[in-house]
Formats: sequence, structure tokens, C-alpha cells
Amino acid sequence: MSGKSRSLRSGLARKPDLVAIGNRFRVLSVPTRLAILQALHDGEMTVSVIAETVGTSQPNVSKHLRVLVDAGMVARREEGATSWCRIADTLVFKLCDLVCEGAWEPATPGRVFAPPKARKARTARSGTPRES
Repeated sequence: MSGKSRSLRSGLARKPDLVAIGNRFRVLSVPTRLAILQALHDGEMTVSVIAETVGTSQPNVSKHLRVLVDAGMVARREEGATSWCRIADTLVFKLCDLVCEGAWEPATPGRVFAPPKARKARTARSGTPRES
């Protein structure tokens, strides 16, 4: 591979890269998964402690952890009957920080993403959601 980095902004991202980027955002699009990542920010925790911290059931946490582990964002290790989890990819926090920063700023002209109500209105007019 050449010394050039690929990014959306540089226009060098290829279709497989865009699919991987989309999948990464899809993993992060669930509030429970974000809460799990936030809980793990300070260090390794057991699944039961994560469930208590996040305020949901252990089976629900396990389901979301499986997705986060498969995405390479969380690592899991077994110690007897106890599962311990930790952040495997700290870049996830940079990504979350960037997204959160944009979510809390007031809308600016030329913003790429439409506010949720505008997207919903477009979907309602056409009758079906648009897939790209």
C-alpha cells in the first residue's frame, strides 16, 4: 500500500472501506452499546457489573457485548464462570467524542446530515425508507 492514507475526505476510500466504516457506525448506533463502552472507559469490568452500571439485564448486556467484541471494540476473557470485558480499541472514544461534539453543536448551514425530523419527513412523503 502507498504512503497515502485513505479517508472519506480525501476521496480515496474504496467501497469495501466504506462498508467497514458503515458497519462501525452501525455498531455504535445503539445507545446500550454506547453505555457499555462508557462503563468500560475506566477499566475492565465483569458482565454483571456492566449490567448493573448500565441498568439493564445481564442477557441484554451479553447480547450487545457480543456485537462489540465481533467489531473488535471490546475484548472479553473468561476467568472461571466470570467474564471480564475491557476496551480493545481506544480509537472508539475519539470517534464517539467527534460524533458527540457534532451532536451538541447548533445546526450550521451546509451540515451534511439532516436533523432526524427532516429525515423522517422525507421517508413519510415517499412512503418507504430510502436505501443506498
